[in-house]
Amino acid sequence: MNRIITLCVAFLLTALSGGASVFAQGGYVVKGVVVDELGPVIGATVLEVGTTNGTATDMDGAFVLTVSSANAIVEVSCIGYGAKTFTASETPETITLNIGNYTITKSAINITFDNTDTSVAQYQGYE
Repeated sequence: MNRIITLCVAFLLTALSGGASVFAQGGYVVKGVVVDELGPVIGATVLEVGTTNGTATDMDGAFVLTVSSANAIVEVSCIGYGAKTFTASETPETITLNIGNYTITKSAINITFDNTDTSVAQYQGYE
């Protein structure tokens, strides 16, 4: 009887003290904050490369992601910024994203329709 009570108490203490990791699938936890020169980057994507496992940063730029192993590759990206890639075990606590360099090409499209034919009659483009 004492053994059953001891097991129940141990189970409850484990569950109440953040024992979620006991039931987790295992892996390596990566956590940090994503910032730029002005402060936190909200909504940046943190992804385990080669999988669909990922998360987004919160209002403070913070994230927590459990990846498959300490050797997993983690990519941090956000629209308008250059992406950064790290090994999970070497991911810094603070990740600074830099504004990306993008080339915008000028292009024009002219589309003409004939009353008897609904296909595109003309396409003209330039860069």
